[in-house]
Amino acid sequence: MKKIISNILIIILIFSLITSKAFCFYIIVNKANPIKYIDKNYLKNIFLGHSVIWPNNTKIQLVDYNIDSDSKSSFCSTYLDVTPNKLSRIWLQVSLSGKAVPPKVFSSEKEVIRFVNENQSAIGYVESNKNLSDDVKIIQVKE
Repeated sequence: MKKIISNILIIILIFSLITSKAFCFYIIVNKANPIKYIDKNYLKNIFLGHSVIWPNNTKIQLVDYNIDSDSKSSFCSTYLDVTPNKLSRIWLQVSLSGKAVPPKVFSSEKEVIRFVNENQSAIGYVESNKNLSDDVKIIQVKE
């Protein structure tokens, strides 16, 4: 009986791992950007429009995905504690106040990577590191 219960639990565990999509994000910047890691709160402030300047005094160019993107939804809940709709409202207020320029919005990782590759002060995120070029680098997020 114990073996049957044990097998059932293993099957449930395997099924839950297969059906749930775990989101792992890679925060990317242009290779010329001197930053090697980023504090989670600083990252949050960048994506919420509160921090607009890198430590080397260059203007941050923020890259994001369309509002209906699964990546954006998961990134928002993982790092920003907001929904994509709430984030859009925040950016509307921030941009109307003149404090920051809204992020460049793309529909694919390739477009995000290309933009970060072409702009030294850009920051974005991807779920996969397999398509990254040599001109972008992954930075670690520190708690």
